[in-house]
Amino acid sequence: MRDPRDRLVSYILYRHYDHLYDDEDFVRQQLRLLEQKERDPDSVSLVELETRLALPSPALNSAFFWSDHLKWDALDKTVSQGRAFLFKYEDYVDHNFDLLEDFLGVRIKIDTKVPKQFCRVIRSKAHGFWRHWFTERDMEHYRPLFQPFLERYGYADDWLLEDPREINPDHCSHYVRKIINERREAEDLTPVV
Repeated sequence: MRDPRDRLVSYILYRHYDHLYDDEDFVRQQLRLLEQKERDPDSVSLVELETRLALPSPALNSAFFWSDHLKWDALDKTVSQGRAFLFKYEDYVDHNFDLLEDFLGVRIKIDTKVPKQFCRVIRSKAHGFWRHWFTERDMEHYRPLFQPFLERYGYADDWLLEDPREINPDHCSHYVRKIINERREAEDLTPVV
């Protein structure tokens, strides 16, 4: 599982790969908004970016959460029976495999090579970046939606933003431009510069 606040940022950015990538005007507008957010993180909210992409809103019964709330009781039961293990994305990124290795009874080899066809998914190799992205509007909008998940899966009720907040273009507009152009190239469309 993954902190839904980080998941939201990744979701919004990665959706450019398969959503409206062929609409050059829209792509240029989106890239301008992302560049504006890089310069001033408060100037563009995630709510606005999500709305512009016409994405399904995150809700406990949406695909965003993989309908996790419907599985909670069954998951709790299998975990308590020792048949399942909850592994957090944050532990994966930080290479904290000890508990997972104990559960599986094997040592995990860390292989940082990603097959070429999946390289587009690599963005920051980090977590907690939502603290640079969220605005006050985002906090008001997403906190009630995400709080049940955060509580259920043991994430701290900590909504403090970084000060100062900085968004690296390599993890934002440059990344989105790269994945859009990869998709556009595959469809024989002109790259967006």
